[in-house]
Amino acid sequence: MAFSLTKRQFIEEENDEAQRKRINKPDNYPLKRPSVFPHIEVSVEELIRMSGKTSFTPEEVQNIALIAVRNNQSRIREEYEKILNEKLKEQNEVFEAYQRQYLEKQYNMQEMPYYL
Repeated sequence: MAFSLTKRQFIEEENDEAQRKRINKPDNYPLKRPSVFPHIEVSVEELIRMSGKTSFTPEEVQNIALIAVRNNQSRIREEYEKILNEKLKEQNEVFEAYQRQYLEKQYNMQEMPYYL
């Protein structure tokens, strides 16, 4: 019987009962799709050689993270201001309509004066 590094017992291939409990997927299983990305095998050494450097310095990582955070902050701020302005505009339109109806009812006017 084989054991892993964590001392858990592996299922033996000879054990028929364990094999019956396993889910055997057919070859035409629908979730087995080919990847849209080409499969390229590249070693770590080749990646390092192609990139020209092994890793980023802590300062470079910090600068990259700060730039990403600032960009995200400005994008979120712009989106928030846009939504807030739309809501305020909608609220103002509802308030104006209510005020017009109130004045019409209050003064029994059919036509609103030019200053309103």
